[in-house]
Amino acid sequence: MTGEQKSPNDGAGGPDSMFSVRVYENLVDTFHRAWSKSTTQDTEDQLKTCCSPDVAYSNPWWQSAGRRELATSISQLVTRFPQHDLHRLSDLDIHHGQALLTWVIRDSTGTPALFGTEIVEFSADLLICRAVAFFGQLRPRTKTYSFVPPAAAAGDEGRNTSHTA
Repeated sequence: MTGEQKSPNDGAGGPDSMFSVRVYENLVDTFHRAWSKSTTQDTEDQLKTCCSPDVAYSNPWWQSAGRRELATSISQLVTRFPQHDLHRLSDLDIHHGQALLTWVIRDSTGTPALFGTEIVEFSADLLICRAVAFFGQLRPRTKTYSFVPPAAAAGDEGRNTSHTA
């Protein structure tokens, strides 16, 4: 996406003013910087600048509700993996108040420790209200699934069929 994007909850083309994609990028990058703070309070202070008070977060390891719980969980992770930083790898793919992006966690030498994908949802007041992270890089699709109408299936009765790509 380039240029301008309507405000997060204005997917239908309503009268809301236009916001630059940079607003969303800045929110996500600020959120990611919270993952390298040294104390729970510093992490929570960072989250206050980009997340709603009731922000929901989940990843394959844990989930949290609210800035304080999220800050505590992040701090526990930082304690287990010191000197690791979270960085956004991709541009944001944004629509209807949600963004899709990829990220990497690097150790102090710059070596990737973990890649991931994240879906971030923005509130009407331009704060992150939900984030869902998935670990690992996405793999290329190896199968496709399609519905074959009964008339075209010649006896297949319209069942879903799998085709190797």
